[in-house]
Amino acid sequence: MADPAERVWRDCVESLGAHGNGLDDVVDGLWAQGRATHGFEVSRLAFVERLSAAVIHRAGSGAESAAERKAVEVHELATDDLYLAAGIIEGVGAAVAAARSRFGADLTRIMTRLVPDSEHDDTRQRLETHLFVGRGDAGPALASYRGSGSLASWVRAVGTRFMVDDTRARARVPAQTEFHSQPADAVPSEAELAVAAQEHADAVRAAMEVAFSKLTVRERNLIRYSVFHGLGVDELGALYAVHRSTAARWLQRARGALSEHVEDNFAQHLGASTGEAGSLLRALRSRLDVSIRSFLASTVETE
Repeated sequence: MADPAERVWRDCVESLGAHGNGLDDVVDGLWAQGRATHGFEVSRLAFVERLSAAVIHRAGSGAESAAERKAVEVHELATDDLYLAAGIIEGVGAAVAAARSRFGADLTRIMTRLVPDSEHDDTRQRLETHLFVGRGDAGPALASYRGSGSLASWVRAVGTRFMVDDTRARARVPAQTEFHSQPADAVPSEAELAVAAQEHADAVRAAMEVAFSKLTVRERNLIRYSVFHGLGVDELGALYAVHRSTAARWLQRARGALSEHVEDNFAQHLGASTGEAGSLLRALRSRLDVSIRSFLASTVETE
């Protein structure tokens, strides 16, 4: 392995406490596999940087020993997609062309639902800059892709979020002249956003189901008492023999834990950052047909 790439990978392995586990040959094999799959060459260093970031990110939530976690995570990542991402960030022309070809139809379909026809060309240019290049000190959004899910899913999620925000931001800018006024339909309608929500409904439902399983019994019960039984903090305080302020903190923490787990699992499903996943969830929450009652039975568990 070339010296800079070797250093990056060694730092990654050592950060997880997995010394000398013989994965260097595996990494070289994945790099060669990516080259064979896509038909263009990405530097080994660029690929190792993407792979290391993905391994560290994904391994952080594992419960296995460092060495076991390390060995498992490499093979569970979408390494061919990470290779493509590395090529785009490195500026390999063939990689950018491959991304446009592979994801263009999906982005056009989403754009058709969310963006006025007259804005398509400008929006696509801004979106590609956001995804593949970045502006100013901000690098490309693609650098936050961690290979947990397919790159196609990640691009759809991040692209949808960008188009919603971009269109709304442009609608708020005062018209400079009568020839540049914002079309009246520039802000996505409820119907258009509802269609966008359908793109991610299954992933959100899966994230919600996993999230509930990660809550403690008391956290699930507090949510049950609040949602199914209509108990307020006074009733919860009496039930648990604690002050109402304590019950309020417990309930708030339970709700916060649920939201955090949903965002983490949604992000992992998409291969996006938690921040990006949370932002997309907030934009689409009111349009997603996902409720606590669908995933949590009303029967209280024994604590």
